[in-house]
Amino acid sequence: MREKATVLVVDPDAHNRIELLEQLGELGVRTSGFERLELWSESERPNALVYAVHENVEKPAEVMARLHVLGWHVPSVLIIERAGVPEVVAAMRAGAETLIQRPVVVADLLHSVRECLDVDAESRARWREVGRMAERLGDLTGDERRLLEATFAGAPGTERGLGPGLEGAALDEAQEELLRRIEPASLAEIADIALCLREIGLDTLRTDRYC
Repeated sequence: MREKATVLVVDPDAHNRIELLEQLGELGVRTSGFERLELWSESERPNALVYAVHENVEKPAEVMARLHVLGWHVPSVLIIERAGVPEVVAAMRAGAETLIQRPVVVADLLHSVRECLDVDAESRARWREVGRMAERLGDLTGDERRLLEATFAGAPGTERGLGPGLEGAALDEAQEELLRRIEPASLAEIADIALCLREIGLDTLRTDRYC
């Protein structure tokens, strides 16, 4: 629910920070403001981030890099003084949802944050599904995990460390039996398995960093 969402505002300028928090009050969500990103101490990450970039301190892409270092996957609105096309492109490629130039137009800010909250809601719902699939895959043995990876990679068993015994008809039979055990009910669940393999990895099966 959007009303339970949290929007984090980061701006070292206290006056600007308070103004941004007041403007975001129209959204009806919880807001929290800090001078620095690292002062956020809650265990769960915010649903959206509004970050005021000061060009004499850092560049937009550097902000996104810091988020990645912290392990945050947060839809972000970056407020900038000005930036050339290369800097804007770099920030977007690094994961920023939107860049807004000062002076901030309140309607643009609210629209951008709403979009971030929508992206966050979709992402969390997706990762909850992946988390449920990860729990199912967590019961697999090491050999079964390697077989599953081989199945989705389309690689021969010998190339995935499955040993010379699993080739040809024997490999096909083992893969069919494994899929019967996992019982993916739809194409969406098959996609969840693939996402587990690609983004989480069967050796760790962690989804908490996305939730």
